[in-house]
Amino acid sequence: MKICFAGDLFLGGDLFNEPTNNVIDVNIFQNADKRIVNPDQPISDNSTIKDKCTLYTGSFATKQLNMMKIDAVCLAHNHIQDKGLSAIPETIRHLATANIGNFGSGNKLSEAKIPYYINDNTAIFGYCEFAKPYLNQIEVAGEKTPGVNPLRYENIIDDLDNLQENQNAILYFHWGREH
Repeated sequence: MKICFAGDLFLGGDLFNEPTNNVIDVNIFQNADKRIVNPDQPISDNSTIKDKCTLYTGSFATKQLNMMKIDAVCLAHNHIQDKGLSAIPETIRHLATANIGNFGSGNKLSEAKIPYYINDNTAIFGYCEFAKPYLNQIEVAGEKTPGVNPLRYENIIDDLDNLQENQNAILYFHWGREH
């Protein structure tokens, strides 16, 4: 099985309501069996906009993702809360309606920790760094509050310990230690 991961993909701006089937014009992406991306924005039609550097798109983005044949998206990123915390469950609903998998964020921590399964034996977990001078506006999921799956060693070990004996894991990080 060939799996292709792509980094930050912004579906607004020049791509607003434009065909996206050839946006990533690379053979390895086009020929992959599974395509996973980080759509570094919430998919929300609500009117809330946080007072920070924001990225967001409307529900039309799911059509764009389907045109690109995206199988799943990582929602553990620093812009998922840019339209408020209510945009997290809204994004998840839009993706579910479009049959696009997601992982790394949720209505609460237990949901944010749920991996996306490529097959019965391979799970992808998404994590986002937080509490750094350059990432001081990240909403980490709590026991009853929406947010991202936090990038912390103990959290990763806990997730891996919950896998079955014969399962493999792919860890998808957003931010963290660079270079």
